[in-house]
Amino acid sequence: MISGEKAAMSTISTVALGETDVLRRSGLETVGDVPWGTHFCQFYETANDLIDVLVPYFKAGLENNEFCMWVTSEPLSREEAENAMRKAVPDFDKFLKKGQMEIVPYGEWYLKDGTFDLQRVLDAWIGKLNEALAKGYDGIRVTGNTAWLEKKDWKDFADYEEKVNSVIGKYRMIVICTYSISKCGAAEAIDVIRNHQFALIRREGKWELIESSEIKQTKEALRASEEKYRNVVENTKDSIVITDLKGNVLFGNEATEELIGYTLENGVRMNVRQVTPLKYWPKSLAMLLKAKQGKQIPHFESMIKRKDGTLIQVESGGQAIFKNGKAVGVQIITRDITQRKEMEEKLKQYSEHLEEMVQKRTEELLESERRYSALVEEASDGVAILQDEKIVFASRRVAEIVGYSQEELLELSIAKLVNEKYLPIATEHYQGTLLQGETLPPISEIELINKTGENVLTEISSRRISHCGRPAVLVILRDVRERKRMEEQHLRLEKLATMGELATMVAHDLRNPLTSIRNACFYIKNTYPARADAECKNSLEMLEIVEKEILAASNIVNDLLDFATRRPLQKKKQNINNLIDDSLKRIHIPENISVERKYAKKAAVAVDEKQLERVFINLTKNAVQAMPNGGTLTIATNETKDHVEIAFTDTGTGIQEENMNKLFSPLFTTKAKGIGVGLAICKKIVEQHGGTIEAQSKAGQGTTFTIKLPKKEEENTQ
Repeated sequence: MISGEKAAMSTISTVALGETDVLRRSGLETVGDVPWGTHFCQFYETANDLIDVLVPYFKAGLENNEFCMWVTSEPLSREEAENAMRKAVPDFDKFLKKGQMEIVPYGEWYLKDGTFDLQRVLDAWIGKLNEALAKGYDGIRVTGNTAWLEKKDWKDFADYEEKVNSVIGKYRMIVICTYSISKCGAAEAIDVIRNHQFALIRREGKWELIESSEIKQTKEALRASEEKYRNVVENTKDSIVITDLKGNVLFGNEATEELIGYTLENGVRMNVRQVTPLKYWPKSLAMLLKAKQGKQIPHFESMIKRKDGTLIQVESGGQAIFKNGKAVGVQIITRDITQRKEMEEKLKQYSEHLEEMVQKRTEELLESERRYSALVEEASDGVAILQDEKIVFASRRVAEIVGYSQEELLELSIAKLVNEKYLPIATEHYQGTLLQGETLPPISEIELINKTGENVLTEISSRRISHCGRPAVLVILRDVRERKRMEEQHLRLEKLATMGELATMVAHDLRNPLTSIRNACFYIKNTYPARADAECKNSLEMLEIVEKEILAASNIVNDLLDFATRRPLQKKKQNINNLIDDSLKRIHIPENISVERKYAKKAAVAVDEKQLERVFINLTKNAVQAMPNGGTLTIATNETKDHVEIAFTDTGTGIQEENMNKLFSPLFTTKAKGIGVGLAICKKIVEQHGGTIEAQSKAGQGTTFTIKLPKKEEENTQ
């Protein structure tokens, strides 16, 4: 393990605060660096006490690109404050001239119209902040002297201070409030300290810092948090590395040593390039450049070369480490994804071993119970903690899956999120985990209800843990909708392939006998005696019926072959309106059915003329058959920027709701004749053109089939 672990852990905790909480130089040795949102006070006796603190305080602010504002009151006038700043800042008049600092007396700021208005003053500070940020300053630092306060104003001003202290953490502001110690009694001093994060007071010639109870509690919490983060870094299975901006490794945890095969002993210097194959150097350099610029480092995949020469696939992400507002290093979290990549290549094998993977993931999470929260948020699976059948913690991924914010999820009950059908399973899973420590089976499928009411199928596993000293259930949640969709699609493709093979076999086996029968009919008709008696006439009529049935059977055979065979498209630009008209000429439409054409003036697109005509003929025949008692067939075309749309609308019997999702399925039909491949062939042809076909219908109200063909011709359409 590299030396300096304690310092590195402190750095990790600081980075966790985020860039908006970068520390700022206060200019005061006793105070040190402070974050935005700092609100403290100074108890003074003389004007020199004010100068001793406020001059270096504002000097640091001017150097830090901050807008500065000094509200003066006795015993220090505006002129005396300006002179004190000039002595400490040689170019002070330059800052005054460009408006980076303002010094105003208290009457112009606190007592406009002769009265103190809490809300007006608060709004004025926010206005100053917005102006400063708009001018390019990092934020503002201000001070206000309270010597002007009278007894009657004390309560209002105390309320004002309390309000400032409660909201300042949201803003890029640093505030010192100065109080004359001679004007503060014991009760007033207590109010002042309570309404500030800490106070400065001079004792025996030195400034000392007095913290409020709230700050002491916060520091204690930070120490506990740092201990928690240290345990996370030591026990996590992911590699955590800290480097300088040149890629020199300053810290690496035990997981890092296991990942790269090197021992990071004291004094051993290593650069990330030593374990990075040459091919991936540009990615490493780009990562360091982003860190130097203070930008977030997005997750990226690369390779690591171990000490023994083997290559492993990894996924890395990180963020810059700041000091005094400047990037000084990089924190990198790396995970070995070799196994995951292999599993992605074999989806079926991945599914078979899902239980093992989830169990392993669960064990890892249990071993890292105190894992740094950022690591949990980066996980692809959702993580939640349930206690008393309510959610007491939910990761960002859980919120994404169910559509609630993380705050909304807190205190939500299991019954609120789980589909009623699955509630008994979820309850049994939860109770079993609490009683036994784990559940059998270890993985369960549970259907959740997201915020919009949509059902979300998930897989969950759980283990019993202790949370806040009480039993709780740690739940690992995985959204499996996409995987289920892929499995269903795979089964559908296998089914279609099998049906295609069967259709080809049947079609080929029937075509030859049908041809023989048709030839025999032709021969008999031509050799039959030309007599006009009833016996001959009936025989000839029977032969015509046989020929019609042979033609119908041949059409079925052709449909089967068309369904099973994928023919290359012979595309050229066509006027869709003309294609529709040509198709209608080839169909007998009964007199009790009228055809209305609502064509766009221009509806041209590159298509295979013969195959698309077949689609139009099939849809027209279906419409005619759906209107046995007559009606209207409306054919409309429309051209958009990207598509040509064709709609066939009939006023027929419509389609039952339960049959809508089966319309384009092969071998599905509600007709007395036919085998149900017509619409499947239409869908196949349209999709081969890169388009879509959809149906809308209600029983008894007619049906509309809408085709959308892309205007942009695809180069490799087969």
